[in-house]
Amino acid sequence: MEEVFDVISNYFDVLVSSWLILVPVALFFIFFSKLSSKLSFALAGFYTAYVFVIPLLIQVNFVKDLIDKYSEYQSIIYFVFSLLVAVSFYFVFQYLIVIGGVVIGGFFGYTLGNFLIASQTDFFESFNVDLIFINVAFMVVMGIIFGIVLSKTFDLFISGICIIFGSLILSFYALYGIMKNTELEIGNNYFLDTAKEITSTEKFIYFGIVIFFCIIGFGLLFRKKRK
Repeated sequence: MEEVFDVISNYFDVLVSSWLILVPVALFFIFFSKLSSKLSFALAGFYTAYVFVIPLLIQVNFVKDLIDKYSEYQSIIYFVFSLLVAVSFYFVFQYLIVIGGVVIGGFFGYTLGNFLIASQTDFFESFNVDLIFINVAFMVVMGIIFGIVLSKTFDLFISGICIIFGSLILSFYALYGIMKNTELEIGNNYFLDTAKEITSTEKFIYFGIVIFFCIIGFGLLFRKKRK
């Protein structure tokens, strides 16, 4: 939980100054996550590059000097870089998820094989095959199954991640906008000032809004899936 507010605090200025870009992205994540999972994930890559990668890169002296040299094209440079990250983000993450599924499935298969062999040793010895090969077979088969299952459900997995990302970012703008444009006082309104030492009331309200948007997003996602 606290990590969320650390991220908000570290990138507070970027979030506030980039609302015209990030609010539409967050809205798309929540309300149109199933419209195109590839597009949703590309937007997630764009968002990640714009909010996290670029602020980290410009802390490198070489990159900072280069940006300063072409400061009049700064917005274009940021946009093009984020676009390149967006295009590659989907495919890279898909391969990583499938590989992770194979590894997890392999570990599960190896553990399952050990258990079955230990409990039914006589049965497996009747195959006249070294027990280690049977264990490896369990590992390979389960790894393949897990990898296939994750690859088949990858689009749904992406949509879920996009809804969560969209809810987190849109909740920031919702709470920030309420505090900035109304006289309503929530906690000490620290959310208006870098969000470093916000009160428990502000945290509670923020995550309440996150849950609200998540319910809407997942409700739309599974309603469209049933149709």
